[in-house]
Amino acid sequence: MKGQSGKKTQQREDDMSRFVPQNIGFDFDRVLVNYPPFVPAWLIDWLYRRHDKKTLTYRIPHSKTEQTLRKISHFHLFRPKISTNTNFIYELHQNHKHHNLYLISSRYKFLEKITHKLLRRYHLADVFSSVNLNTKNEQPHLFKEKAIKRLKINLYIDDDLDLLKHLHKTCPKTKFFWYNPTHKMASVPSGIIPVTQVAEIQRYLP
Repeated sequence: MKGQSGKKTQQREDDMSRFVPQNIGFDFDRVLVNYPPFVPAWLIDWLYRRHDKKTLTYRIPHSKTEQTLRKISHFHLFRPKISTNTNFIYELHQNHKHHNLYLISSRYKFLEKITHKLLRRYHLADVFSSVNLNTKNEQPHLFKEKAIKRLKINLYIDDDLDLLKHLHKTCPKTKFFWYNPTHKMASVPSGIIPVTQVAEIQRYLP
């Protein structure tokens, strides 16, 4: 009888562990929506960075002209959704409601309205527990560091490896995933897990 009771207790504990809520964070651009077609991703990445600094630094557009150009490039026709990844988000939201999903995007204040329109267009607005945008125009890696700590994110996926390297050092309680669908060759720290589809994070969920 004691043996059977012990097995039942263990079974209950195992069942409960399967439903431990996880706070899961997702980047937006190049994870759920793509860059504009026909524009090399490396070129966009290069333009988004500052190259006169030795430390990780991003260019924050301040002029109206550059902000307008950025807005145009973020119009939905130039930001198609990545269906394999958004479909996984829909499924995760529908069938695993004990997990909390968060969008953590470094998009700046001037992109706030167009981002929310895009989320509604792709039926993602109601999927996330909260949408966290960089409305104070902070350096993206510093903004994401604060958001991850504040939301107590357990798992976070992003396509920016340099940014992930920073977060890996400053947010040791979070498991990080590098979204790398093109199998780009790079030196990846042992604490960052490369994946080619967002759905691959599922194997790390309890």
